[in-house]
Amino acid sequence: MNEDSLTCPCPADTPPGQPADNHLKAGCERAVLERFGADRSLILNCGLLVGPYENVGRLLWWLDRMARGGKVLAPGDPDRALQMIDARDFAAGRTPRPACR
Repeated sequence: MNEDSLTCPCPADTPPGQPADNHLKAGCERAVLERFGADRSLILNCGLLVGPYENVGRLLWWLDRMARGGKVLAPGDPDRALQMIDARDFAAGRTPRPACR
């Protein structure tokens, strides 16, 4: 994926009460582009953004499960490396450093 990839055609004014999901994030991005224009906006996306107090459960569960080894049912290429990005670097606009050491 890159900056020319297709995006979800969701409205910028997603009604309240919707579940927190990617359509809300896409709606926020659409609102930024509509309000400020593509020439004055930068939408940054990353795959694995983590911070020093990461506690969302899902990511930690998967990391622990992978560390145990053995077969794991998961989508994608099993040889593909993961690059987690430290949220502090992302916020500061710095070149990513490994989030897990």
